[in-house]
Amino acid sequence: MPGIKAKSLFVTLCLLALPQLSVAQTDGILQHDDPATVLLDRLQTIGLLPKAFISHRPLSIYEAKAYLAAVDTSALESSWDRSLLRRLTEDSVSTKPNLLSRLIPQLYTNGTDFLSTKGSTYRLQLNPLLYLTAGTAVQSAIGGRQRNKFVWQNTRGLRLSGSIGKYVFFESRLEENQRAAPEIAREWIVRRLGRVNDPRTTTQQLLAESSFDYFVATGIVALRVPHFELRLGRDRNEWGFSRSSLTLSPFSHTYDQLQIRTTVGPFQYVSLYSALSDRSASEFEAEVPPKFGVFHRLEAVLARNLHVGLFESVVFTPDEPSNAGSYFGFLNPIIFYRALDGDIGSPGNVLVGFDVFFRAFPGISTHMQVAFDEFNLSKLVGEPDWWKNTYGLQLGVRTADLLVAGLDLSFEYTRIRPYMYSNRTASLGYVNSRGVLGHPAGPNAEDLVWSARYRPRSDVELEATLIYTRRGLNTADRNFGSNPSLPYNQDRVDEDGNPLLNGVRLLQGIKESEWLLESRVSWNVWPSAFLETGLRYQSVSSEVAARDRYVNPFVQLRWGLPFQGLR
Repeated sequence: MPGIKAKSLFVTLCLLALPQLSVAQTDGILQHDDPATVLLDRLQTIGLLPKAFISHRPLSIYEAKAYLAAVDTSALESSWDRSLLRRLTEDSVSTKPNLLSRLIPQLYTNGTDFLSTKGSTYRLQLNPLLYLTAGTAVQSAIGGRQRNKFVWQNTRGLRLSGSIGKYVFFESRLEENQRAAPEIAREWIVRRLGRVNDPRTTTQQLLAESSFDYFVATGIVALRVPHFELRLGRDRNEWGFSRSSLTLSPFSHTYDQLQIRTTVGPFQYVSLYSALSDRSASEFEAEVPPKFGVFHRLEAVLARNLHVGLFESVVFTPDEPSNAGSYFGFLNPIIFYRALDGDIGSPGNVLVGFDVFFRAFPGISTHMQVAFDEFNLSKLVGEPDWWKNTYGLQLGVRTADLLVAGLDLSFEYTRIRPYMYSNRTASLGYVNSRGVLGHPAGPNAEDLVWSARYRPRSDVELEATLIYTRRGLNTADRNFGSNPSLPYNQDRVDEDGNPLLNGVRLLQGIKESEWLLESRVSWNVWPSAFLETGLRYQSVSSEVAARDRYVNPFVQLRWGLPFQGLR
């Protein structure tokens, strides 16, 4: 691959010319699972951020800096924490002379950004984005022969950010991607994609492709004043205290949105209005109708070690025949959506629930989340297997610096009933593009996640994540509740062709189990650039197919982008 080698050489030369010291990005929005977000999670678990609201992600850089500025650095045991906190909170930084800045004095003038300029009332920054991965996947034997496949990712992009005056800030990211993956890993990739080549391409056709070529664009313009932050643009969101939320996770593709964040004392209330798409719905319907989602969540700090959140959402489409055009009430940021949905004829798919974060001891926290799609209280107690008892339950534990300074451990268990996230039509599924808006395991599934992250020094990180998932899949002609884009009344029958009214058990259908291991060793060359080597293992087996698996060692270079796991 001469092109990849040439690009890698060019990138290496650029890295050698980077400044020796820098700080985090100056303006804009934090990315999901970037170092600053990880640090905030750690400090909250340790107990150094008792009143911080970090469960409505992504946070703005200004929110993050305000929380981190109040942290007592003398209480930090990890050198990684101290080093990153210093870089994130310092207003200015000195840089050592380097070849690139000598040749082109206009670069890194602020010691942070590739290109930057500022005046008395504005700031502007431009930074490159890069994600280069290469490796060989040793796949399971078929016909007695073992197959090897060269897998790679080639992502290039730019990030533009800045601020105007005291109250307005913005950020725009554009990424061009080419990616090749083993066959069984493609489903995770396809479920995150938006438009790829021909928009009429179905999910099954995409899964047959050997590589993918796609763009990812995000852009936010925001107004920030005391107690309020108003965002308008396109991005992903993640709400809750868990690793993968039941209500909003960053797993699906980006979507257009208007977000209002209100923070008053021990309360934060967030309203989100979004325009969604459901490309998987086109596999069940001739046309994909317009689709919208509204979400709100209230978080309250009840004590230094106790946070409680209440959330509600509704997905709807104006093309629904019942009371079309009566959706104006969903724009009300302080109304109860489930009651409103009932008043106007139940035209939407409503999700409600709550979550709790409790820090039992410094360095140990627990969290729980419960989400209800459809339920009847009497049925929930008297007939727990009734098919409309569609809910999800999640329990988790996190530790930080408990055994060794710089070591994080976490465990999370999720259980999602059949038909969760689905509704009477495909267009009302709790789905954006081809991915569910909630937990990536999807309905009719159990999911366990173990994770360990260790930083022996400020520039080295080791991480391993092991995920075990069990699912009950649909057959070709029977709907056991595993596809949120499939109407819940379509083909909902048992083995004898009778309607599934009672006794719908978890994992009913074709049993499938999946193991996914992702591990890496990361060297933080500079705060925004990482050299990494790692190993990915995935195994899928079901009642109707032999086990399929692969092992994929890889090396990669990241610049300005967080690590991208399959999930």
